[in-house]
Amino acid sequence: MLDARQSAIWKAMGLGPEWILRAEEDPSVPVRGVPKAIEAPAAPAAEATPQPRPVAPAPRVSRVSRASVTAPSQPVHASPITQAPRRAAQAVSPTVSSSMPAAVLPDHAASGWDSVKFFSQVTDGTWDQLKALLPDCHGCGLSETRTRTVFADGAPGCPIVMVGEAPGAEEDLQGKPFVGKSGQLLTKALESVGLQRGKDIAIINVLKCRPPHNRDPKPEEVAVCRHFLDRQLQLLAPKVLVLMGRPAASAVLGTDQAISRLRGKLFEIEVAGKKVPVIVTYHPSYLLRNLADKEKCWHDLLFVKRTLKEAEAA
Repeated sequence: MLDARQSAIWKAMGLGPEWILRAEEDPSVPVRGVPKAIEAPAAPAAEATPQPRPVAPAPRVSRVSRASVTAPSQPVHASPITQAPRRAAQAVSPTVSSSMPAAVLPDHAASGWDSVKFFSQVTDGTWDQLKALLPDCHGCGLSETRTRTVFADGAPGCPIVMVGEAPGAEEDLQGKPFVGKSGQLLTKALESVGLQRGKDIAIINVLKCRPPHNRDPKPEEVAVCRHFLDRQLQLLAPKVLVLMGRPAASAVLGTDQAISRLRGKLFEIEVAGKKVPVIVTYHPSYLLRNLADKEKCWHDLLFVKRTLKEAEAA
């Protein structure tokens, strides 16, 4: 893997940096020939998602009691587990604790739109029902500016679930998460470690509508979308949950710590009464601007595969 100086040189020469699967470093992949190097996509367009600010207040350091994701009004709490990738088990401290605002009912929805009835259907809905309900959501002002809602890529049965921040310009047009430049990079990164979107991995976002000009999500928007996020997690029942970027970590873990401090640690939440391991990594849009950190993301994905293997063996 190229270091920062080598990556800069390759970029200046017009040679894109590479995702290379080194099978001997991945215990869950049989040793075989190294696949063809994968070139990263071109630099992001102006519409690329900027690194967002946190959507939750700074957490206090304290012990937490794990809360089950049983209703949209109950935020998910998490605590770190004593484990990190490529190292023996170690104590992870301090414990992260914070509460996201409870899911709220809007007072500015479209005329004639019954928010209580609508969100009660979301709470008890099936996967297909949720997908059908989402375009009718007027829970926040984003319903007035969106082109299309963005539900998910994948469905229940995918053992890994990845959570991003919000749709971008291309996602808003196509109605599918991670299809722009950052999505192309994510797809290639997953392929480099033998993971396939829609089969091994389901991808969702915290927000289901694009914020205008890719601005940061507002707390009230996150709170409304928690109805869908919580129900999606219940129905997907992931064996491993991956949070990409600080807004996703803030929404699910309730922390505003930097990703550099959260990655490499194994957290845990409860989803519908079951414990689910959680791993935090960089958002692909960040990697488009910071190519030298791609190797860290590569190791995070190997960490995800090892964690999945352990979860399936348990």
